[in-house]
Amino acid sequence: MDQKRIYFVCGGVFANGALDRLEADTKPECHGPFTDEATAQRVCLEQKRRNVDICWHHLYVTSCLTHAP
Repeated sequence: MDQKRIYFVCGGVFANGALDRLEADTKPECHGPFTDEATAQRVCLEQKRRNVDICWHHLYVTSCLTHAP
């Protein structure tokens, strides 16, 4: 079986600078899946720009391997 990497943009509004828990009454964000890292990075930057006024809003790109049929 072939393995394929997929990418996600995850994060949210965190309660502190340690980024160890989300702010109360907020939901985690997840965008994707994306087939390439460049697209995920672009979406990540777009979402960060939309929330630039929220100081603890943080997003990151992550990936995982899947088994392609």
